[in-house]
Amino acid sequence: DESNGIEQLESIDDKGFQEELMGIVGNADSDSLLNEKHILQVRDIDGWNEEEVQLKSCERPQRLRESISVLDHQKYGVVWLNGRYESQASSRGALLADDMGLGKTLQVLVFLLLRRERMEHEGIKLKPDLIVAPVVLLDNWLDEMEKFFSQLPNFLTLHGNVIHSLRQPGCGYGQEYRGKPRVTLDIEPIQSAEVVLTTYETVRDYQYSLGQVEWATIVADEAQRVKNPMTLSSLALRAMKADFRIACTATPIENSLIDLWSISDFAVPGLLGTQKDFKESYCNTERSNMQALRQMIRPTVLRRMKQEILKDLPEKVERKVEIPLSSTQWERYIDVIRSLGNGPMQSGIMLKILHRLRDICSCLLDDEEELSNDKILSQNSKLTQLMNIVDSIASAGEKVIVFTDRKAWQRVIAKLIEEKYSVPVAIINGDVPGVTRSKGISRKILIDLFRGRQGFGALVLSPVAAGYGITVTEANHVIHFSRLWNPAKEDQATDRAYRIGQEKKVQVYYLISTAPQRQMVTFDERLDELLSKKRQLAGDVLVPSQLLEVHANDFATLFEDIEK
Repeated sequence: DESNGIEQLESIDDKGFQEELMGIVGNADSDSLLNEKHILQVRDIDGWNEEEVQLKSCERPQRLRESISVLDHQKYGVVWLNGRYESQASSRGALLADDMGLGKTLQVLVFLLLRRERMEHEGIKLKPDLIVAPVVLLDNWLDEMEKFFSQLPNFLTLHGNVIHSLRQPGCGYGQEYRGKPRVTLDIEPIQSAEVVLTTYETVRDYQYSLGQVEWATIVADEAQRVKNPMTLSSLALRAMKADFRIACTATPIENSLIDLWSISDFAVPGLLGTQKDFKESYCNTERSNMQALRQMIRPTVLRRMKQEILKDLPEKVERKVEIPLSSTQWERYIDVIRSLGNGPMQSGIMLKILHRLRDICSCLLDDEEELSNDKILSQNSKLTQLMNIVDSIASAGEKVIVFTDRKAWQRVIAKLIEEKYSVPVAIINGDVPGVTRSKGISRKILIDLFRGRQGFGALVLSPVAAGYGITVTEANHVIHFSRLWNPAKEDQATDRAYRIGQEKKVQVYYLISTAPQRQMVTFDERLDELLSKKRQLAGDVLVPSQLLEVHANDFATLFEDIEK
């Protein structure tokens, strides 16, 4: 969790790649798909081509609470999933790639319950559904089920103590796994459940047991977890037997087109051929077959963007707050610059220097335990400005999320706010368990406390740990104290507050340290410039996250300016 987002990844030629990827995963035109009567034109779905499907009241799951409103785009998603399920083609799976905050979880749960109710009505023998998610999202899925349904499905959370209660030592095909006798699970309770909720690690470790179960539908939440086709989790999940498969992810392509192949090979096995053939056809430098790939996956992918769908979402105002470095910070910054010397730098040295400049621009903490609050603030102008912004938020009785990745900075920010406003400030980073245990804290407990507190409140989050699974629409202020090197991930952090359920105007603050009297361009200023350029690319098309990463070499002009 201490990572600052710097990754040395193989570069991809930006020119042409943007155009080639354009439309691979098309955005749905909501106006042409939905009208006031919820009549949907479902196109490109085998067996449903150009057929009108009306969402009638009977197609609302009986167990769905009356208070739950299914939005138009979510209704379309349910109908689209059902169309994929009833398709007569061999490629029956689906990739639900909606933008974050559009309610993929609700769409999937409504689809699963509708299918189950219809099969019960038709007297068809029911099989269990399997939902696979990162461990930090297990509580979220359980919360959503309780929130959406008046009568919960018979579900089994296959994790922790439940796994231990089902283990059968010595019943494992006489093989060894990781140097130990293989342990299998008693699959009878699994087969009798309606919905089984588990993790990618459990599928990996108990693939022989889970592979004996015939599943109705397998849902892979945050499906980018299987983007590497050779990981044990990816291999195990793709080997499961199921009538239908759904991959849910807002980022179907993170590093390269192989991500898309791997996720598609889970959702729609065989659609894109073998990995070898796919590489030869689509991953070469010319990428001449992009149109063919686009047409091939179009029927199996549904992607809508928040700005196109949520017309009633409150305004989001983004502000860049420029703050001159304190005298102490400026002295440290100049010392680092003077140590550079002349001549070219090796990439490793450049990266180390960039780390140091980034730290100075954000927060100096020579001895965190010994420094008083006043001393910390006097040395760090960005922290002082942060507290000024928090002052105005507290005066309005509103709530704020502060994003920063360094754990030391998280502790200091929480301490400053707690002691000034006499409110508890939770920190959520990689050290906080994602699942509620019998004792101790979890992300869910901390967020629930934050949500339930009246008036002003503050939450300090790691943008890495908060990449998914957290919804905090009670906060309408977001402060990026330090910034990741990828605008898409930064926007994902902001979307913890800016999503369905937000009722207030959202204020987003980007804190940028500048040189006194603008004597030179600082690290923060150069990073902001690079992120702005990358963000424009991310907003236009679906591109690999790798293409959006800011790399050390992108800062070359920073050092050129210094030499001048």
